[in-house]
Amino acid sequence: MGAPGPKGDRGSKGDPGLNGARCWDKNGNGQCDPEEDADHDGACTVLDCRGPQGPKGDSGPQGPKGDKGDKGDKGEKGNPSVVHVETLTLPSGAPTIPNDGSDVTVGSYAFDAGTYVINGKMLFSNGNGKPHSVRCSLYMIDAGNNVLDSDMTAISVPNGTGNTPGAAAASFMVAHSFSVPVAATFHCQRIDGNAGSTSVLTVKLAVVTVDPVTQ
Repeated sequence: MGAPGPKGDRGSKGDPGLNGARCWDKNGNGQCDPEEDADHDGACTVLDCRGPQGPKGDSGPQGPKGDKGDKGDKGEKGNPSVVHVETLTLPSGAPTIPNDGSDVTVGSYAFDAGTYVINGKMLFSNGNGKPHSVRCSLYMIDAGNNVLDSDMTAISVPNGTGNTPGAAAASFMVAHSFSVPVAATFHCQRIDGNAGSTSVLTVKLAVVTVDPVTQ
């Protein structure tokens, strides 16, 4: 083999090659088709070159315990609650109510300071020939004989028939918060002039002690 000849002249520049396919151009038409604009920004760029969604990764480890939160707002005021219920039958102070209009005490009971709902009931009988009209009051009285609350009712006690006396009942209610001890005292008087006295059969109290609402 003989010696290599001299280096030849540089050839002419070749024709340009075809452009490579863009990553977003899925159908290879060189156009930005709407379905190829993955992020819907109006242009096809490398931001639209997304592969299929990968599988869900494993759960990470539990993070550290967070700091204690701020103290919450104060809640709304709660409703009062019933703490005690009691029914009492009082000894009758005056067994009869005369027809002379005098005011008589027919029963009394002492309470400590507190919040109460008090329901009173009195039962009367009349063995005479005409009905009796009776007016009674429940007074809540402190040690200074001041009336702190009260309730009043007036009833007609029918006359008896044969050997059976007529009967009627009167009801009272007081709901109050007392800051001092009080006495629940029943007073009654006749407000008619018919003959005979009205008998007091029973005096009862149903007392609900209430836990008052506090701030």
